[in-house]
Amino acid sequence: MSADPKNKRREARKFKRIFVRYGHKLPRHKAVAQQISASGLFLATNEIVYANDSPIVVEITGPAETWLVAGIVRYAIKVHPNLARFTKPGMGVELTLIPDACCEYLASL
Repeated sequence: MSADPKNKRREARKFKRIFVRYGHKLPRHKAVAQQISASGLFLATNEIVYANDSPIVVEITGPAETWLVAGIVRYAIKVHPNLARFTKPGMGVELTLIPDACCEYLASL
């Protein structure tokens, strides 16, 4: 994808924004998903940020149905609210268990 050795992404990400819910076992918190690909996304939030390598579930609502997708937090950063304009708080999530229909929806964004 990129010649940059620091870039570990396997797929190109689209800079779209969708509203999702997330949590450890149940999706209880709201966030905005951005930088979306078929295998990962960034949850922009400063509400609840889980540690790296934590399991997470994300509820993604498409035009016709809603999917519950399992993932793992690969990158997490929580910042003071006054610094949020300089550093983007949230979590990079690698999606591990994703239905085919949801994968197609994310790819179509």
